[in-house]
Amino acid sequence: MNIITPNLKTALELEEETDNNIFALGGNVSDVLVDGLQTNHYVQDYLIDMAFISCRGLQIPFGLSDRLQNEADLKRIVRNQSKQVIALVDHYKFNKGYLYRILPAKQIDVLITDEKPSSKYIDFLQRNDVELVY
Repeated sequence: MNIITPNLKTALELEEETDNNIFALGGNVSDVLVDGLQTNHYVQDYLIDMAFISCRGLQIPFGLSDRLQNEADLKRIVRNQSKQVIALVDHYKFNKGYLYRILPAKQIDVLITDEKPSSKYIDFLQRNDVELVY
């Protein structure tokens, strides 16, 4: 499997722990993340079968959001290059919204969380044809 990540720490851990091909995106390094215009440009050259996307918050009806514009922008580009999007949303991120939208719910194929969400979120995800896994 080929794994593409903008997170240098993730890339190093996966390289040590798996036999997969690991690709770290190029661009501006800030903390352990790589982002910026170069990163956005590089990711447009990939055809991605399955994208795992995290977020800072999930709110009805806004969808997934982040506090950093660069991260939200990169995740939207990844969505456009991907056949399937799997959102990883811890239970404490539900009902939280941040300034930058990553994706509306209708652009998520599967949402994985660590606890059963409230019925309003289950209904919201069903209305948007999002498969829920908890």
